[in-house]
Amino acid sequence: MSRFGGEHAARNRDDAAQEKSGSFFLGSMRTKLLAAFLVVALSPLLVFAYINHRSTLDALKESAYRSLSAAASQTVSRLSGFVAANIEIIGAEARLPALADYLLLPDQLQANRSIRDNQREILHSFAEKNPVFIHSYGLLNSQGVVVADTRHEKEGWSEARQGYFEEAMNSGLPCVSEVDVVPEYRQAFIHFASPVLDRNGRTLGVLRSTYSIAVLQQMLALDLGIAGDYSAPLLVDAKGRILAFGRLSHSSLSRYLLQPVSTLAPGAEGRTESHLTMAVKASEDTPQTFTTHLQLGDQGPEAVAMGVLSSMGWRVFFLQPEGVFLAPAHRQGQWLAGLAAAISLLAIFAAAISSRIFTRPITRLTEATRRVAKGDLRGRAPVYSNDEIGSLARSFNAMTAELERRIETENTLSDISREFINVPANATAEALRWALMRLASFLGLDIGMILQTTEASANGGRAFKLSHAWRSPLFVETKGSCLARGCALAWLDQRLREQSSFHIQDITLLPPEADCEREAFTDEGVRSLAVLPFSYGGEFRGMLCLASSKVREESFTEEELRLIRLVSEIFGTTLERHDSQEALRQSEERYALAQKAANIGSWEWDITTGRLYWSDALEPLFGYEVGEFQGTYKAFLDMVPPEDRKMVLDAVGASFRRGASYNVEHRIMRKDGGERWVAEAGEVVLDAEGRPQRMRGILQDITERKWAEDVLSRLNKRLEQLVEVRTKDLENKAHELELANKRLMALDEMKSTFLTSVSHELRTPLTSVLGFTRIIMRDFKRIFLPMAVQCSETVQKRSYRILENLEIIASEGDRLTRMVNDVLDLSKIESGRMEWRDRDVDFGKIIEQSVRSVGGQLRGNSDISLRMQIAEDLPKVHMDPDRLSQLLVNIVGNAVKFTEQGEVLVQACSPVEGAVQVRVTDSGPGIERDELSKIFDKFHQAARRDTMDDKPPGTGLGLAICQQIVDYYGGILWVESELGKGSTFVFELPVRNAQDGYGADPQPAWGKSVTGWDMA
Repeated sequence: MSRFGGEHAARNRDDAAQEKSGSFFLGSMRTKLLAAFLVVALSPLLVFAYINHRSTLDALKESAYRSLSAAASQTVSRLSGFVAANIEIIGAEARLPALADYLLLPDQLQANRSIRDNQREILHSFAEKNPVFIHSYGLLNSQGVVVADTRHEKEGWSEARQGYFEEAMNSGLPCVSEVDVVPEYRQAFIHFASPVLDRNGRTLGVLRSTYSIAVLQQMLALDLGIAGDYSAPLLVDAKGRILAFGRLSHSSLSRYLLQPVSTLAPGAEGRTESHLTMAVKASEDTPQTFTTHLQLGDQGPEAVAMGVLSSMGWRVFFLQPEGVFLAPAHRQGQWLAGLAAAISLLAIFAAAISSRIFTRPITRLTEATRRVAKGDLRGRAPVYSNDEIGSLARSFNAMTAELERRIETENTLSDISREFINVPANATAEALRWALMRLASFLGLDIGMILQTTEASANGGRAFKLSHAWRSPLFVETKGSCLARGCALAWLDQRLREQSSFHIQDITLLPPEADCEREAFTDEGVRSLAVLPFSYGGEFRGMLCLASSKVREESFTEEELRLIRLVSEIFGTTLERHDSQEALRQSEERYALAQKAANIGSWEWDITTGRLYWSDALEPLFGYEVGEFQGTYKAFLDMVPPEDRKMVLDAVGASFRRGASYNVEHRIMRKDGGERWVAEAGEVVLDAEGRPQRMRGILQDITERKWAEDVLSRLNKRLEQLVEVRTKDLENKAHELELANKRLMALDEMKSTFLTSVSHELRTPLTSVLGFTRIIMRDFKRIFLPMAVQCSETVQKRSYRILENLEIIASEGDRLTRMVNDVLDLSKIESGRMEWRDRDVDFGKIIEQSVRSVGGQLRGNSDISLRMQIAEDLPKVHMDPDRLSQLLVNIVGNAVKFTEQGEVLVQACSPVEGAVQVRVTDSGPGIERDELSKIFDKFHQAARRDTMDDKPPGTGLGLAICQQIVDYYGGILWVESELGKGSTFVFELPVRNAQDGYGADPQPAWGKSVTGWDMA
């Protein structure tokens, strides 16, 4: 049985007992006369008692309605803060770039498992702020289809007809829905939604969070009893449906949830609607206080005060049984009844004296009651004695003092709550300090501190660090204390695990195991301490400490402890929000840093206006300062080389036509004239009519990768040739070469000796033959040829034939001399007897001299063009200039010899650091694939399939000597050829010099700054 029911039963038993005892005296005249005298004597007292009782009832009712109204306002503030905070949070979360980027992806990419899982992780992180009551977080596209949700089964659902979706899409602002029931879950929910916008403010979709309606019940449960015993809030929506009732448990609430309020409070007899139902329909501006009856047991009439949550159209009714707050009046009536019985015994003997003694205190008490009824809670009733009237006055004074204290407590809580509504992240510390000052000052304390957990201490317990504090102006702030640095409070930590809060009256009396706590708080000037923990994110995060510099023996009242607990919860929520804001800021900074580290920048092109928007990472890539770029697509195209520009435009045009993304790699010209390679990716965004509206994408600097690919490609080609040649030879002759190795070495030595000897022996007769041949030719032309002209035609023909034969002898003698020289040079190189006169030489100059010497053979031949492209600032090389010239003359001479018509191009550059490269390209007949593997062999001559019968054959040693020279200097020599399309001979030499070892940094560009030369 409830307390109120017990009091009513006790009063009924007392009344019945009085009636039974009074009936004994009703029969006699003496009793009637005594009763008549008592009626006459006690009538004024009874009238006064009645008036006083009514005044007390009115004052108590008005006080109760004030408390209920204040409680309703506080509950409205709490609900309003909850709604506003979630609208702000959902709005901030919807601005996360990752959500907009996901909605901008094509459907195929959105369906990608890893990408969708990434979005789910983001949504799960949003839901972690209140995992108990948040049912789900979902991301909806512009058609209202759920593309990602923390509850995977909801993905693919259409919420296009939901009011929150339509409002968010149409208004472009965060919003909250009405409470509704989702049939699939058979539960009631409230939804918060915010539009997801792109950088231009266009709505791409909606971010939606779904709260279980149980969160409203939980919030109302926090305010249970704040207006007095058995006071409870009732939440009703604009349609008159019950959303939450603090007096009911979760299981009991399910019977009334979303039912009309009339099911809880039906109309009285003869009426169709209750006061609650009429209050729901009344205007929001109309204050409502009334009495009603609930179908929740026999608790009698309920006093009700209404508050309105205007933003949602909800009504908050704060109810309290009248029997609770009118209990003092009922007790007062009982006391008055006893007083009247006592007066009736004395009225016969001292009516006048008794009247004076009892009337005055009651009058003063009535005056005090009236002052209280007018709102003056500081008014007190005087106490003249320790009798019932004095006790009543003391009870009345205690009641008004308690009511005043409660109102001050609620004002303090309301002030602190308002301070943290919409507080920015940079003002959180100041707001916490002000709240500590307000709370500590209200409780009459000197110090307020917030200790937050840090990393684990050495003994395995939690470590605490002073993060926020307020001290009375009489205190000097301590610096470098234990709490300021962070320390382990093991004893205090253990106490917090055992009980939710406790009060330490004297810090010096702590047990020995709490030496660390005693020292830490003594350094802060603390003598008495109250500690309450706070948490957020479902984890313990610190404690709220309220302290005094003096010993405080009295304990905190329940009302004060309730205030401290609520403020502790507010602090936890505030710190959680601050941590979330800080985490979001750091995430945005890491995203910008990641773009910069990867040499990636993003861009967006507004096709309608022609404006091109770059991220901060792109302008330095093009050599511009931030903000210097003109911001047009034409300006971007001007920085693309003409030979790459068509490729870029074709890719963009294809994207326009197909509405698909594109990827292309091309070069750009920096502002300072430098050249870079970039990888460009983009996609087109169409308007509602399918026309291109804008494009967006990224650019990444891939210059280093391109350089590496170029070097790798050349090395791979050379390696493929070498591997192909060597593999073929090794497969056919590996066994043979192993057996004949020693013999070949001996034969090679014999060959070198023989060639050297033969070369020397051949030179002497060749010199004599060539010398006498040229003398005979000279004399023949000067003496005999003029004489033959005067003779017969037969003599003339024979004279010219003799001259031609002499020229053939001279030519073949020269060729034999060159062959002997080549054999001798090759023999010297192979035997290591070649003298290398290395010195620093101008590589470009040697190339030009060698090419010009070969170009002399083309004088008068207009069918062949000999051109050079030599990069400027080629580094000097340390080598024998004669050998370098011999290398160039052999390769260029071969190209000229085997080119009947077309062009021979000689190119020189420094493609990579520490190397120079020469490419000799001709338009001759080319070389068959089978010949490529033997082209550098000694005495090998490629098969000639052209018509150049008049050109003398070679010795087959020129390219072999070239190979030996290149190998000596640690370089590589290879050929690239295709039959019918010409050949390209390429050699690379390392850059070395006598002083530094390696030459200057090369310029890796063909034809960027070249010296051009053309000989036709």
